[in-house]
Amino acid sequence: MPVNASMPINTSLPVNTYVPVNASIPINTYMPVNTSLPVNTYVPVNASIPINTNMPVNASMPFNTYLPVNTSLPVNTYMPVNIYTPINTSLPNKTLPLENTTDCLSTMASVCKVMLETPEYSSRFSSDDTVLFCMRVMVGVIILYDHVHPIGAFNKSSKIDMKGCIKVLKEQPADNVEGLLNALRFTTKHLNQESTPRTIRSMLQ
Repeated sequence: MPVNASMPINTSLPVNTYVPVNASIPINTYMPVNTSLPVNTYVPVNASIPINTNMPVNASMPFNTYLPVNTSLPVNTYMPVNIYTPINTSLPNKTLPLENTTDCLSTMASVCKVMLETPEYSSRFSSDDTVLFCMRVMVGVIILYDHVHPIGAFNKSSKIDMKGCIKVLKEQPADNVEGLLNALRFTTKHLNQESTPRTIRSMLQ
């Protein structure tokens, strides 16, 4: 978010310094001469006295101007929200058997992936919103599966084809899937664990 603004500055800058003065004072006078002769006279003297000193200057310099400020605020950041998503904590506490829950979630993810990657099915979508809806459902159930299942969605033994799901997302326009890929990066639970294959982690980097 670019910000172009001006910062008013109304102040005075005190200045305490000295101005060096190098000058000389001419002297035109007479020097009295007293001799043994009954002569009382004056001898003219033309000379100058050098002056090398500092003249104190106490003043202030007024400033009444604007300081231009031209900067930008980075807004391309992502905040993990898994703690604040109620379904991530409420779903595992249900009385439904865990295996039934994970089987349902993995099936939904697989169905969405097949619909997106198969031209025979994706060609039947009447609008791009339907494609976006399928991608969102697929990412949503993957996140839920990763929070519900003990080993998560990224493990080799997971029932979700994570490589295929990520590949399907990356085949779509970047503007439509960047947020979904970030959701997999930052709202899942097991992505950064050692059990996650390196190929999957590299696909989400």
